Amino acid sequence: MNYSKIEQIISENEKIFISTHINPDGDSLGSAFAMYHYLKKIGKDCRIINHSEVPLVYSFLNEKEIFNEINDENIAFIKNADLGIILDIGDFYRLGEVANVIEGTAIETINIDHHPLTENDFFTHNFINLDASSVGEILYSYFF
Repeated sequence: MNYSKIEQIISENEKIFISTHINPDGDSLGSAFAMYHYLKKIGKDCRIINHSEVPLVYSFLNEKEIFNEINDENIAFIKNADLGIILDIGDFYRLGEVANVIEGTAIETINIDHHPLTENDFFTHNFINLDASSVGEILYSYFF
């Protein structure tokens, strides 16, 4: 995995959205949570924007209301973003409504995943580690 390339792409962009799959699980939400706080720490304007709400069991991750569902305001953020970071997706269309918004733009996207790519690979950059147990493990290696 080329972590320096991920770092380079992020450093070149200021307005970034993070998204993950419909009906998010612990890996996708935890990874989005970690990426959000990393981007904020390095001074990026970022939002987590998902198709689905945070399941009740993971609500503790959203105490500061950093997870957003797709709506008109967040669609505008995506359309004006410089970069999208997509985590734990497996297939582009598992983004739900977020996929429909991305399709109508020329936004640069990074896909960080531990699932194999499908024929629906519409990402600008793919960083895939099939040997990783989770995207959380990949991000741990990236951050540390």
